Amino acid sequence: MTMAQSTIVFDTHEAVQELTTAGVPERQAEAHVRLQARLIEQNFATKRDVDDLGAALRSEMAELRAELKGEIETLRQETRTEFAKVRTEMAELRANLSDKIDTSFRWLIGIQVGIAAILLGAIKLL
Repeated sequence: MTMAQSTIVFDTHEAVQELTTAGVPERQAEAHVRLQARLIEQNFATKRDVDDLGAALRSEMAELRAELKGEIETLRQETRTEFAKVRTEMAELRANLSDKIDTSFRWLIGIQVGIAAILLGAIKLL
């Protein structure tokens, strides 16, 4: 038995001869060989079948790879956008906090100047 590129070759005549030589009646040998030939035709994959399946799988894998690359790029863009939003929010919070610190510092200086004025006024009264 040899395997060609697109078919499986099963020498039925040779198989019948081997069975009859082994003592199997010719009609039974022919029936067995027909059954074997049918099983081989229906269930064995040829090299071409395997090659075709491999090509189909490679094509499907390429499509999936392209799809995944697209999804990854979309996620990258979404992540960049979200990071940009977070950076903007952080900058706004930093500026807002800086303003609040400046305002608090001015109030603190004002209170200290007020206390100093009150103390000076109290010292002058004494």
